Amino acid sequence: WTVFSLEQAKRFTLRGVSVTLENGTRQQPATIIELKQASRTLSDRMMPDSAMRGATAISITESIFRGEADGFRLTEPVEVKADLTHTAWALAGNLLTIDTRNSVQMATSIEPPPCQMRLDHITAVVDGSLISVDAGEAGVAPTVDVRCDSSILCVLRKDRPLISMQGPIEMDEWLDRLVWAGTANYIDAVGPWWSISSLRSITTPERKFNASDWSQHWNSTGNTSIDRNVFENTDPWEKAVFHQIDLKMFYLFPPNDFYRA
Repeated sequence: WTVFSLEQAKRFTLRGVSVTLENGTRQQPATIIELKQASRTLSDRMMPDSAMRGATAISITESIFRGEADGFRLTEPVEVKADLTHTAWALAGNLLTIDTRNSVQMATSIEPPPCQMRLDHITAVVDGSLISVDAGEAGVAPTVDVRCDSSILCVLRKDRPLISMQGPIEMDEWLDRLVWAGTANYIDAVGPWWSISSLRSITTPERKFNASDWSQHWNSTGNTSIDRNVFENTDPWEKAVFHQIDLKMFYLFPPNDFYRA
């Protein structure tokens, strides 16, 4: 199930919209925005340059998305540039799911195209992870490049990391598959902030970053200053029915108190 299915689209823009996906029984996976390559023959899809078809530019602003679903889903390498500004997300799944386990692209020296996300003044409350990457047997996993500013990110479940990555890729390579930059962000994540299962590395098959590890890792790159602002929600969403979430539930303070301040 998907609301918007983009097949080799060049541009997709939403402004001032409300999208609700009701899948209360969660009988099957659902997605707000699905991105996939154009239909081709099996031999075409296995060509090394099959992923290099140009980026899909996504622009979403002043909108709200809610429901028992993922926000974005990629099942094949697709170059994406997503710009999310002043938006609210209440999702029972992940904001971004990259699941290439069934991808037929063969492992080659050609890097899969990157997935770039710019998050600016967004509030995202998820019951899964903010980003989940699951590589197939061929180890097809794009680099996820995130720029996040002035946003609040909340992971409701204690057993779900903020960022989840797994698949048959060496640990050092997995560490290069995520690029994160940003300032003035508040993150409410009780579990790990970044969890990696390499399924190939013998010496370090698994690694988990907490908030302190996260800050140390990104500040050590020297590329940007990473805030480690931990926001603890004083009014957690217990037993949330995601397709019924109201906009006022995203406020940090009651609206009247906010405007008086």
